[in-house]
Amino acid sequence: EHPDWGTKIFDYGKTEVKNFLLNSALLWVEKYHIDGLRVDAVASMLYLDYGKEAGQWVPNQYGENKNLEAIEFFRHLNTLVCGRNPGAVMIAEESTAWPMVTGKAEDGGLDFTYKWNMGWMHDFLDYMKLDPYFRKDNHNKMTFAMSYNYSEKYILVLSHDEVVHLKCSMLNKMPGLGIDKYRNLMAGYAFMMGHPGKKLLFMGQDFGQLREWSEKRELDWELLNDENHSHLQAFVKELLTFYDDPKPHFNTLSTIVRGLEEKGYLSHEAFGNTYRYFAIVTEDSFRTRTLKSVISKYFNNSFLGAVSSLVKEEDISIEELKELIRQVEEGENEKKQ
Repeated sequence: EHPDWGTKIFDYGKTEVKNFLLNSALLWVEKYHIDGLRVDAVASMLYLDYGKEAGQWVPNQYGENKNLEAIEFFRHLNTLVCGRNPGAVMIAEESTAWPMVTGKAEDGGLDFTYKWNMGWMHDFLDYMKLDPYFRKDNHNKMTFAMSYNYSEKYILVLSHDEVVHLKCSMLNKMPGLGIDKYRNLMAGYAFMMGHPGKKLLFMGQDFGQLREWSEKRELDWELLNDENHSHLQAFVKELLTFYDDPKPHFNTLSTIVRGLEEKGYLSHEAFGNTYRYFAIVTEDSFRTRTLKSVISKYFNNSFLGAVSSLVKEEDISIEELKELIRQVEEGENEKKQ
């Protein structure tokens, strides 16, 4: 058990444990089409003595504090997920100076796609929270990350972790009153965009969410009716035009939503400078349209072919077939009436 968090520690030396974890990762990427995975607290897995006192841990076969099984597991995990799914992203949230987190497995690295740049995040936020008068003595916080920037493939992160648990939203972290907060945040985002490394900005922070994020409610989209918030969003959008090709998606989910709208499943209403989407088909209608599409595409538009396939695979019972026949007969009788 992990002494700091009270969570169980996986035994990466056991085949059944590794298979469970590997298959879980593949399930998210290959079945649910997740773009990538972030592995949290990687350091706690790499070090046998992480968070433990003397006598609470056993060194590896070489007398070191490295978890050799965990190292091998990460190499297996990353080469498997990214090898089977080109374009998938594996990100390590690793808080120490462990070398070659994003290095190739064959060169002794862990083969993550990116490393979560926690150092840059903490320095950046510490600086941006300061009143401008005090920043002149703290410029090193904005430059220090360049001293190690090219040791790994970093992603600069302003994630959900930074806008929860009484940490304030990005806008409310900024010093000053009123418009000064927006101007400070825009300056910070511009610096972030110009700094080497991939970018991650958590949802709602692009238009200046005032409240902390909560999974229990939607974002405060109504803020976009305010000129300051809509201007901030437009600023972030324009910043993205300076990003080298291929440009990042504004929101992967929005691409899916627009596709559903084109197919007639959703519609939208303008809400400030953004859109609010809503369903325009019932669940039964969606199910019917989807079923007809599948039968047309895979069974040559033959319902008989679809049912025959289910029978051959023993996915449908005699009782279910009888129920289908009964429903067909009832439908025919209703038509005659």
